[in-house]
Amino acid sequence: MSWDATIATQIAEAASMQEMSQIVAAYAAHCGYTFYGLGIQIPRPNKEPDHLLITNFPSQWREEYDSSGYMANDPVIRKALQTTIPTFWNDCPRERPEEAHVMLRAAKHGLTYGITVPFFGRRGVFGLLSFARKHDQESSEDDDIELKQKIVWFVHAATERTLTIHFETEGCEDNKLTAREAECVKLSMDGLSTKEIAKQMGVQPTTVSYFLAQAGKRLHAKGRNEIVAKAIRSGALDANMAALLESGISTSLIIAPEDNGSTH
Repeated sequence: MSWDATIATQIAEAASMQEMSQIVAAYAAHCGYTFYGLGIQIPRPNKEPDHLLITNFPSQWREEYDSSGYMANDPVIRKALQTTIPTFWNDCPRERPEEAHVMLRAAKHGLTYGITVPFFGRRGVFGLLSFARKHDQESSEDDDIELKQKIVWFVHAATERTLTIHFETEGCEDNKLTAREAECVKLSMDGLSTKEIAKQMGVQPTTVSYFLAQAGKRLHAKGRNEIVAKAIRSGALDANMAALLESGISTSLIIAPEDNGSTH
């Protein structure tokens, strides 16, 4: 199995933000970068937008970036808002002294060379994925093209899965199942085995067992039969099976590209 195919499987099976953070970190390292940042903004009707952030950018830099209002003068952000393709930081014009200052300060924190790609999703969802490192590395034009192709696939796959996890786990108090937990319970109710559920959902059997265990904790139930019975009595199945449909986020498996082929 190719590296991208392996990452695609890991993304599809990720069940938490921590797992997604590990995947983003691994992909950044695979691409030759030390730092990573995936930021997502989710619009909310009549509310402030939700913000999701997966990053290992230095905390001192993030604090300086926010407190100094660098976003207004960030040439990488400005470039990302004008395109849908990845941009190397060296290719971002510094048209004003304030923009040059932002990049100089970033370099002081080890964020000298980087690449950023935007994500424009459904319902106004916007995201940015950035990889960065302190030292430059020699690469050919073909290498740069290949990196851009792979990072475009990755930002879409990682952002879609991160959004799915966010909507699945949002507000999950006791007696309220996530959409994936509800799906596992419903398929259990239909008489499917763990392996059969895993095959239908496109995940590993261990992932199904995890979702069922989490459902048991929320419903204070032990064993599959008790979990199903309590889920039915509490109305948890009906309330949660439509959760992802209402959110507008696709739950389909993410397919890796063929082998040939503040976040800042």
